[in-house]
Amino acid sequence: MFEDHAENLFAAHEVERQGNVNSKKEDTDFWIVDVIENGVTSCMELAVKEALALPPGKKIILPHNRELQQVGQAAGLLSGFLGTLGVDF
Repeated sequence: MFEDHAENLFAAHEVERQGNVNSKKEDTDFWIVDVIENGVTSCMELAVKEALALPPGKKIILPHNRELQQVGQAAGLLSGFLGTLGVDF
């Protein structure tokens, strides 16, 4: 059941990514990601700094594939965040 749900999320993100003219996020500082707060899912455009400033109850949904690799624009946002950690050290 969970695997079906994850596959549906992945498929929806792939369709969204293919329809996005700016799907190569290396050229921008923003990613379009799904967030969840109080059981309500919404779509947001976030930069790394904005993601760090999200309220505690708002979580970024990070989809993954069958190999448990993060995929989609949320993965790009995570990568940007991890890059900021590397710069700090």
